Amino acid sequence: MNASNASNASDAVARSAVDFALPVLLVAGIEAGATEVGILNAVGSIGFILFGVPLGFFADKSTTFCALGFSLGLKVGALLALVAAVTFGWLSFPIILGIGALFGLGAVGAESAQVVAAGRLAGSDQIARVYARLQSVDSSAVIAVPVLAALILGWSSHVFAWSVLVLALISLVLGLLIRTNPTGDKEASAEEQGTANDSLGRGLREIWVNTPLRTITIITILTNSALATASAIESVLFLTHMGVSASVYAIFTGIAGFAALLGSLIATRIIDRLGKEKTVFFGYGLLAVAALFLIIPSVAPVTWGLVAAYLHATLWGVAMVVANIAMAGWSAELVPANILGRTSSAGRALSMGTIPFGSILGGFLADQAGLPIVLVISAILTAVGFALTFTLINTKNP
Repeated sequence: MNASNASNASDAVARSAVDFALPVLLVAGIEAGATEVGILNAVGSIGFILFGVPLGFFADKSTTFCALGFSLGLKVGALLALVAAVTFGWLSFPIILGIGALFGLGAVGAESAQVVAAGRLAGSDQIARVYARLQSVDSSAVIAVPVLAALILGWSSHVFAWSVLVLALISLVLGLLIRTNPTGDKEASAEEQGTANDSLGRGLREIWVNTPLRTITIITILTNSALATASAIESVLFLTHMGVSASVYAIFTGIAGFAALLGSLIATRIIDRLGKEKTVFFGYGLLAVAALFLIIPSVAPVTWGLVAAYLHATLWGVAMVVANIAMAGWSAELVPANILGRTSSAGRALSMGTIPFGSILGGFLADQAGLPIVLVISAILTAVGFALTFTLINTKNP
């Protein structure tokens, strides 16, 4: 697991830095508005819609070496383009969109490959614990990376671009060193290579016929839509509406990362005590409360707005990670191991499919109707997702 953990760590740092930097380059670098940021968020998730299911099938049927090598290689290519754009002064809205799209496609493949690799390394019954460890690494990176990225961007965009490229290359090399246990490697078994489950759409059918899994997918769709509408205007909310610096905005992201780290550390204890169903229920209830706090910065003075935003980041970070880990472990237990990649990627394709629309709609509404309207819509979507968790309590697995 050492190569896997190290690869994930370097990838998490590069991913957090790029996720923070691209909107900042848009807003502060080329003076883009909320609509442009919404479009950037949308193109970053288009890969889930167009290629999520095929990449999940590829992860199920290929070796970990090939699946991770391909997806991490896409990220390296995107960052090579970022280095070239910064070096030669090519930064523009279309260039940044292209980089975001290619990097997002790499993220789709990496997530599918990591899900399958986790099952091969630990078994489906331990996936929640594996996810908790991986989330701890991701969250640790998110705590410090945005602040560091803001400082490096302020000093030199060239140094920033080269730094994230080196991190991505390290992640790629380490990812290629990962080896799953041959006796537990599902890709090598006759059962996995059988024809019964070779259909590309097998994962979508599994979601449709499995009632708890279908409900989980719908809840995730609503929550991702809420998150997309809010994320489309976060940078504008901080940098333009409240007029704070990129470093102050980075603190918000860092708090969310620290909260996510806390969530990953306590998730398995909560799941063991409450069970996955009740953990999802209480986690989404806390998300519904947290969404209300993000409305305050759009209507209150800056000081109170920052307090509310930081409180939102804390509650959202803890609740989202705990609920997601519970959902991931529960979903993995509901799905046969030999179609785990296809089912998880199909679920992400469905849930992430709403993000482009939510991002574009959020940015457009912010420009036309104001920030508060967008944040109220986000809170309503989160509340509806929480309401659906009532149907999961005491649900029996099929």
